Amino acid sequence: MKENSDLNKLFCEADRFVKIDKERRERTLERLYSVYEEMNGERTSVTAGYAEIVFSQLRYMDKGIWIADAAVNILFILILLLLRYYGAEEQDIMVAAMLLASASGGVSIWILSGFFSNGVGELAGTCYFNTKQLAGLEMTLLGGINLIMIAFAVLYVGIQWKLNLFRIGVYMGVPFLFTVSVCLGCMMAENCRRRSALTAGAAAFSAALVLAAAAVPQIYLPSAAAVWCMVLAAGAAVLSVQIRRLFNEIGRGEILCTE
Repeated sequence: MKENSDLNKLFCEADRFVKIDKERRERTLERLYSVYEEMNGERTSVTAGYAEIVFSQLRYMDKGIWIADAAVNILFILILLLLRYYGAEEQDIMVAAMLLASASGGVSIWILSGFFSNGVGELAGTCYFNTKQLAGLEMTLLGGINLIMIAFAVLYVGIQWKLNLFRIGVYMGVPFLFTVSVCLGCMMAENCRRRSALTAGAAAFSAALVLAAAAVPQIYLPSAAAVWCMVLAAGAAVLSVQIRRLFNEIGRGEILCTE
């Protein structure tokens, strides 16, 4: 084996027989520098703009889940309209509103579970998209659709049945948060993550519990309002902890996304 110094000497001796045009070498070097700067500039322009990245994600991500969630929420609104048309009583509409809010949350998480169920994809990010951004964007859009439906339902039920809007909002918010928390916890469990049917089962179970609770007359008493508010605050706190845990697991690669 030859030493590095011996190899360097051999290369130097060989270079003496190679005729190099100094002007051409300078032009080539300048050209390489310009190409490098162009490539670096293009790369920077692609990745620097946060809004451009988000728009690219919106363009290429699967929009079917938005359409499915929106269609389900429109169906729920139509049910409320039909209940009004057929003259539903106050207690009936309260039970229906609570059940529809629970079903809306369960359906949205079940739809979202398809984002994590295939088990093929990146860990924390790629050269083009970041998994946390994709998951956050999906959850934001689905949550936005659900909140629009709930807000419309609260206003519609409150105006048409002449009920207190805050009361209706709490009665719908608690089942929604409860079902979302149960389904999200099921989705994050390692044994259930790849089986969206289990998430759907958790949603159905939560809706059944909500229906059973809605049939108890005592929960509608004015004295129970403070309990409802405390449950609503607790549900929001639990959901925020779950979402934070979800993103932490995505960042560590414990949850794989398909996009």
